[in-house]
Amino acid sequence: MAQASTQSTLVPGASPAQKILRIGVIQAGRIIEEKLVRRQESVTIGTSTRNTLTIFTAGLPRSFTIFERIGSRYVLNFTEAMDGRVGVKDRVLPLLQVMEENLARRRGNVWQLPLDENSRGKVVAGDVTLLFQFVTPPPPRPRPKLPPSVRGGVMAEMDWLMAGCFLFAAVLHLGLIMYLHNVDWPKEIAIDQIPDRFVKDLVVAKPKPVEKKEVAAKKADEGVKKADADKGEKKAAKKAAKELSPEEQAAKAEASARAAAERKARLQEELSRTGVLKILGSAGGKSSSAVADLMNRGDPGGDADKAFQGVGGVGVASSS
Repeated sequence: MAQASTQSTLVPGASPAQKILRIGVIQAGRIIEEKLVRRQESVTIGTSTRNTLTIFTAGLPRSFTIFERIGSRYVLNFTEAMDGRVGVKDRVLPLLQVMEENLARRRGNVWQLPLDENSRGKVVAGDVTLLFQFVTPPPPRPRPKLPPSVRGGVMAEMDWLMAGCFLFAAVLHLGLIMYLHNVDWPKEIAIDQIPDRFVKDLVVAKPKPVEKKEVAAKKADEGVKKADADKGEKKAAKKAAKELSPEEQAAKAEASARAAAERKARLQEELSRTGVLKILGSAGGKSSSAVADLMNRGDPGGDADKAFQGVGGVGVASSS
C-alpha cells in the first residue's frame, strides 16, 4: 500500500489511489504508438497535429474527442460508424449492444459511455484500432545524464576570444563614461551675469592709426615704381628709335619739330588775346569792349581804375 501511494505521488494531478489511462494505436497490424495520459485531461484523435494522437485514416474528422474528461472520470465517445468491444460491469460487450441496452447516453450523433478504473476495450475506426485500459502509473523515467568528463561545464563551452572582446569593449566604454562624467565642462554665462570688473576687458579695441612714416614710405614706394615704369617706357622708345633707319629718324624728328613750332605759335596767339596782354597790345582808338584803351590818344595819364573795371582777370592758356 505504501508502494502504491509513492508511485501515485509521482504523477502530477493524480490522487494516491487513482490510475491513469493507457492507449495503444494499431494500424495495418502494427503498434505505431503507445501513450500514457499522466495528466487528467481529454484525449483527441484525428488528422490535425494538435491532437493528442495524430492518426491519418479515412473516416476520421480533423479532430475528435475519443476520451473526454468529465468531472473525476472518463467518458468514451463513439459513433455508429465505429466498432469495438468494451468491458462493462464484468462483461465484455460490443458497442452495438451497448447502444441497444442504453448503457451509453446519446448526445447528437455521438454516444457517451462512462468508464471506471476497471474498464478496458478496443475501438475500431477505419483501419485503426485503439486499445485502452487503466493502469497504475509507473514512476517517471529520469532524464539521461552524461558523465562530467563528457558533459563539461560553462567554462569549457565558452568562446574565450569573443568573451575577451566583449570584456575589452565594456571596460573601454566604462572608462570613457567615467571620464566624460568627471570633466569640468565650461558653462555658458549670460551677459547680465558677468561682473562689472570684467566689462572693461570685453571692450573692443579701436584700430591703431596708421603712422605718417608708413604713409610716406608707401608713397615713396609708389614713386619708385612709377619712375621705374617711366624709365621702362623711355628705354622702349629709345629701342624703337634705334630700330628705325636714318631717313625714318630724320623724318620723325622734322615732324616733331614742326608740331612743336605750330603748338608754340598757337599758344602765343591765344596768350596775346587774353587779359592784360590784350590791353597792353592795343593800338588805340575807339573800342566797343568794356575795357578802355590805355593807349588812347597816347595819353598815359587816363583813369586807370576806370580802364581796369571790366577786366575779369588774367587767363591761363592750357597746353594742347
